[in-house]
Amino acid sequence: MASPTNGHHGVRIPCCRGSLVSELCPRLPRAGARERVRGFLTQTRVRSAQSPEMESSSSDYYNKDNEEESLLANVASLRHELKITEWSLQSLGEELSSVSPSENSHYAPNPSRSEKLILDVQPSHPGLLNYSPYENVCKISGSSTDFQKKPRDKMFSSCTPVDEEIKSLREKLNKLRQQNACLVTQNHSLMTKFESIHFELTQSRAKVSMLESAQQQAASVPILEEQIINLEAEVSAQDKVLREAENKLEQSQKMVIEKEQSLQESKEECIKLKVDLLEQTKQGKRAERQRNEALYNAEELSKAFQQYKKKVAEKLEKVQAEEEILERNLTNCEKENKRLQERCGLYKSELEILKEKL
Repeated sequence: MASPTNGHHGVRIPCCRGSLVSELCPRLPRAGARERVRGFLTQTRVRSAQSPEMESSSSDYYNKDNEEESLLANVASLRHELKITEWSLQSLGEELSSVSPSENSHYAPNPSRSEKLILDVQPSHPGLLNYSPYENVCKISGSSTDFQKKPRDKMFSSCTPVDEEIKSLREKLNKLRQQNACLVTQNHSLMTKFESIHFELTQSRAKVSMLESAQQQAASVPILEEQIINLEAEVSAQDKVLREAENKLEQSQKMVIEKEQSLQESKEECIKLKVDLLEQTKQGKRAERQRNEALYNAEELSKAFQQYKKKVAEKLEKVQAEEEILERNLTNCEKENKRLQERCGLYKSELEILKEKL
C-alpha cells in the first residue's frame, strides 16, 4: 500500500481504497494556518522584547534551552503517537476495503481497538493541543457526518441485523475520521509551532553567540592594545628598513637606468655596424659577381679571339695563295702588255708608212 505524504509538513497519511482518503484526511485552510503562525511569531517576539535580560545572561539562555529541549521531546513523542494512530487507521481502512459487506461483522472489534488508540493519544499533551480552530474543524466535520447520517438512517430503517452492524461500524468509522482530522490538523499546528520555535531558537542562539563574542572581545582589549603597541614598534622598525631599502632601490634604479642608456647606445652602435657590415657584404658580393662576370667575359673573349685568329689565319692563307696567283697573273699580263705594245708600235710604224704613201 502506498502512503503519500503532505508536502507542507511531512505528515504521512494512510491511503485506502475507495473514498476513504478524501474523508479521513481533511486539510486545514492555508489562510488560517498563516494567521496562526503570524500570531505565534508576534507572541514570541513580544516575549523576547519583554525579556531583554535573557540575551545578556547565560543562565536564562540555558533555562530557555532546557525548556525548548523539553518542548522538542514532547513534539517528538506526539509525532510517534500520531504515527501509531495513522498506522492503526491505515490497517482499519485496509480491512474495511478488503472485506465484503457480508463479512463486516467479523471485523467489528477492530474499530474499537483503533478508537482506543486514538483516544489514548489525544490526552497525552492537553496543553499543546488545546486550540480553538481545530475544535471548529472537528465540529464542521461532525456536522457533515450528521448530515450524512440522516439519509442513511432513512435508507437502513428496515434492514437486517447484519446491516445494523455495518451501520454501527460506519458510525464508528465516522468518529474515527473526525478524530483523525483533528489529529492531522493538530499535527500541522504542532509542525508550524515547532518551526517557529526553532526559528526563534536559532535567532536567540545567534544573539547569545554575538554577545559572548562581544564579551570575549571586550576581555581581549588590553591584550590587543599591547599587541598594537608591539605592532607599531615593529612597523616603525620595518619602516626604517623599508626606507633604507627604498634608498638602495633608488640608487640601483639609477644605476640600472644608466646601464640601460649605455646598453641602448651600444645597441645603436651595433645596429650601425650591422648595417655597415651588410652594405660591405653586399658590395663584396656585387664586386665578386662583377669579377666572376669579367672572368667569364674574358674567357669568352679569349675563346672568340682564338676563333677569330684561326679564321684570320685561314683567310690570310687564302689571301696569300690568291696573291701568288695574282702575281703570276700580273707577270703574265705585263708580258702580254709588252707584246701588245710592241705590236702597237709596229702597227703605228706601218700606219705612218701607209700615211706617207697616201
